[in-house]
Amino acid sequence: MEVEFEEYHDMLQGVFRDAYRNLTHKGVMGYRWITERCRNAKLILKTDDDIVVNMFKLFTRVLPKFENKTKQILCNHIPAYSMPIIRYKSNSELGERAIR
Repeated sequence: MEVEFEEYHDMLQGVFRDAYRNLTHKGVMGYRWITERCRNAKLILKTDDDIVVNMFKLFTRVLPKFENKTKQILCNHIPAYSMPIIRYKSNSELGERAIR
């Protein structure tokens, strides 16, 4: 990782274990980096690697509604009680269940 970062400068790294319970740390670190280094960005899209974004809908239906607004945060709304929350006691339990 060090070599890739030195060559491309395209990685953001934090000093904590990459684990499910540390997702908040990853998110906050990303948002801090954005606020410090992306002040003139017109759009920042934060998503996970297992999500597909319909870019056509994003650019033609969603973003035009916010064209003259500044500093907007858009979130996917999931109605209450429509998705169960599954919590695991340990990261190893999560990994074991994901493999099955």
